[in-house]
Amino acid sequence: MRDECFKSVLLLTLVLASLSTMLALNSKSVQAPLETSAEIFPTDDSHVAEGYPDQVSDSGARYNMYNGWEESAYLSERIYLKFDLGTVQAETIESATLWLNSKYGPSAGEPDYDSTWHLVDAIGVDDDSWLESEITWNNSPAPVGSVLDTENFQADDFVGSLHWYSWDVTSFVQSEAAGDKVVSICLKGQNEGSKNSAGWFYSKDSGDEYLPYLKISYTTTAEPGVEVSISPTSKSAASGEELTFTVTVTNTGTGADTYTLEATDDWVLAISPTSLNLAEGASGTATLSVTVPENAAEGDLTAITVTATSQTDPSVSDTAICTAEWGAAEAFPTIYVIAAVIVIVVIVGAVLIIKPF
Repeated sequence: MRDECFKSVLLLTLVLASLSTMLALNSKSVQAPLETSAEIFPTDDSHVAEGYPDQVSDSGARYNMYNGWEESAYLSERIYLKFDLGTVQAETIESATLWLNSKYGPSAGEPDYDSTWHLVDAIGVDDDSWLESEITWNNSPAPVGSVLDTENFQADDFVGSLHWYSWDVTSFVQSEAAGDKVVSICLKGQNEGSKNSAGWFYSKDSGDEYLPYLKISYTTTAEPGVEVSISPTSKSAASGEELTFTVTVTNTGTGADTYTLEATDDWVLAISPTSLNLAEGASGTATLSVTVPENAAEGDLTAITVTATSQTDPSVSDTAICTAEWGAAEAFPTIYVIAAVIVIVVIVGAVLIIKPF
């Protein structure tokens, strides 16, 4: 009877343990949706001009893009932008907004360049095969469908310099995210063929501060993760010289992610690029440059912290530290000087023995 009770208790214990394990496994497999956002920068952007139908406006280094209508020569000018959604692990896209910055806004053109305004429509483009280094008025893909949103593009006299403009392009981005995950958008002036008004926006090649970007808010079940390392961990150089370190970032999470890189220190430094798009399990590198101050002296050093932050979940980040220090320029090693003198003496001695004066 005692054995029977013992077997029953043991069986019950095993059943409860198995049930507990199953519940634990199931709980781990269900990740609560995370609400987050990402800023995606264009892979390509450019403008095309009706008055120069076969001219490529951007070879990859132009800082601005024109929009509007100029009666004198350019006629209609349209902007094209392309974005890759491949790094965004979105279960549901809640919103998508296109942002562009203009320093001056539009004017009426020569000879007085009077301040003016015109309406700019954002329209989706189905054909994503265009490239900024090849697109012209004649080969540009036609915008399709209805207008997604409209902005009033105004001169800086009206809205101030360096003004940001935005277009709600949610519906089109949602449809493209469900398809090839590439978004192409055309900005077309409503004043084409009528009102003389044209101006420019900053392009992706203008610098870090005023780049056009697509702001997406979405939910995801991806679990972000990141690891950062720096090589070498320490370097030295004389005053005014530059030291370089290699920063390696690894995506240890589930799904692709974009990581923002930031370096902090008292000395002059720079990190390039400032962000990395990485597939799950992939690694990428950036270059950290540090300049030793002119007034640095023996014993001066600094610890540089590099932080990589997930754009999927900004609370997820990792840091690594390296050390830069002042070090006098190395003189030519004494042993090499001595060796060179010995070699010269031997050669001269040999010459004198073989052929004395």
